[in-house]
Amino acid sequence: MSPDLFNAIAQVVRRQTRNRRAIPLVSRYDPQERLWSDPMPFLFQRQLGTAHVALAARTIAGMLRRSCNEIAQTNPVFADTKFTPHDFRRLFATDIVNGGLPIHIGAALLGHPNLQTTQDYVAVFAEDIVQHYQQFLNHRRSQRPDGEILRCHTRGVGRVRRTFRQTQGRTRELRPPLRLTLPP
Repeated sequence: MSPDLFNAIAQVVRRQTRNRRAIPLVSRYDPQERLWSDPMPFLFQRQLGTAHVALAARTIAGMLRRSCNEIAQTNPVFADTKFTPHDFRRLFATDIVNGGLPIHIGAALLGHPNLQTTQDYVAVFAEDIVQHYQQFLNHRRSQRPDGEILRCHTRGVGRVRRTFRQTQGRTRELRPPLRLTLPP
């Protein structure tokens, strides 16, 4: 997890655990599913009297919209920015998986029974693919015996390069297309 994301989550957790040791477990109504969730430690909740309630997604979206509007006054890039509470779930998923946590562990953390759901959440960037694959190769190579990895000889590389240069610009002669005639 990146330091910035960790800091943001830590501030929310600190606020929720001010006078307690743990985030209270509360249920939340899901209007799409039309049912109440099991008690869970929702990060966005408030205390009403002695009861704790989870904030509705619409309330959180309004808070985010107001925050973006405030930031936009000093930083115009945020003028048309819109966040939903679910965006933070996706950011969290992307950050933990790209940070090195195995995707099946990320799926379990997010409560996804299907790994494909987590893969759809995670934003993958081309440079991340190359970097992670290179790290994987280096790790695998470090575990292999020394004599098992063959080094490429300069002579062989030069031969491949010469052959490639010689064949550049050449086109293969194509056979004329096969003509089929159908009976009348």
